[in-house]
Amino acid sequence: MNDTLSHGELPMTMTCVLGSVSISLKDLMNLGVGSIVVLDHHMDDAIDIIMNDTTVAKGHMVMIDDQKVGVIVSDVFS
Repeated sequence: MNDTLSHGELPMTMTCVLGSVSISLKDLMNLGVGSIVVLDHHMDDAIDIIMNDTTVAKGHMVMIDDQKVGVIVSDVFS
């Protein structure tokens, strides 16, 4: 077995879902630079942390410096 894989270092993609919205095709086609899409979550709502199509944790967005955002993990599911 590859040493990298045996130490749990298999690269994976983590997705943090901020919210979602259902819009019509017409509204989608009318989106342009500067358009605002209102999501179904509030700023204080927990966001889903997903790995391999499975929600593995919940967290909250935080501002890091002035240019980046991060997620503070608040719940981890086993």
